[in-house]
Formats: sequence, C-alpha cells, structure tokens
Amino acid sequence: MRADQLIPARCPLFGYAPQDITLDGQPVRRTLLLPDQQSQVGEEAYDAGATILTDFFKTELQAFLTDELDPLGRSIIETCLGDGTIEDYEALTPMYL
Repeated sequence: MRADQLIPARCPLFGYAPQDITLDGQPVRRTLLLPDQQSQVGEEAYDAGATILTDFFKTELQAFLTDELDPLGRSIIETCLGDGTIEDYEALTPMYL
C-alpha cells in the first residue's frame, strides 16, 4: 500500500488507516475502514474506546521499561506514555512504502 493511500487514524496509537481496500475484486466501503465514521460507532464511542486501549497500554508497558530494553523500544514506549502524535511515532519508525 502506498503512503498516499493512507490517512492518519483518529487515535495516534493506531497509526494509519487505508483510504480504500479491494478484496477479491470488490471494493470495501470506506466506512468499514474508518470506525469513527460508522453510524454504529461514531467519534464519541471511538474516542472512548481509544482512551480505554491507550490507558491499558500505558499501564502494561511500564513493566517493559527495563535497563535491558532496546533504545528504540524505550523511545516507542515513552512516546506512548507521553501521548505522542502520529508524527512522533513516524519519526521513530518511518514508513517506507
């Protein structure tokens, strides 16, 4: 997938979402790829779920902050703990598409 086919997910921790996908020759509706735009989910529920997952990661990732942790891993965890932006994550793990 090319970078111009991706859009930032509403939650930076989730990375990017594809703008479109074709499976077995059939296009997948865009709303299925973007849950925050689905009438059954919407922005409010998406944000609530993103907060639950982000808080879970922040709690669980603390255990991995050890002296033996690779510096890149430490930077990624610290970015999560500091509510990093998608640009922060991309600076650590650039996409080469």
